[in-house]
Amino acid sequence: MTEKRKRTGAKRPTRTATVRVVRMTLGEARRKPDRTDYARLDAMTDADIARQIAKNPDTVEFTGEMLKQAEVVFPPAKQLLSLRVDQDVVAWFRSLGDGYQTRMNAVLRSYMKHGPPRRVVAEPKPTRKR
Repeated sequence: MTEKRKRTGAKRPTRTATVRVVRMTLGEARRKPDRTDYARLDAMTDADIARQIAKNPDTVEFTGEMLKQAEVVFPPAKQLLSLRVDQDVVAWFRSLGDGYQTRMNAVLRSYMKHGPPRRVVAEPKPTRKR
């Protein structure tokens, strides 16, 4: 006999999205009609492309110096943790929408970087598996 677990957590607040996100498999995406105007793309000259790039405020010209300083950064591994947090704190983070746990992690990481200096503590002893 299986028991249903009662959900005790607060319900996520609903929010209106300004962007419509549609999830689909790769196969579904490939079956959708292609709406690209290839004739328009073929007709574009290098000067047209340069004008479009110049009009875009988000365009950044990467220099050799910038690329020399670049480094590949991999996110650290996550550890599953059971943590008791005040209800109002969790409610506030959840009210910010999806990704609230990632934001909580970012706040903790910022505190770790900028907070009081780390105390040296002994490494935890390995636990025996039963």
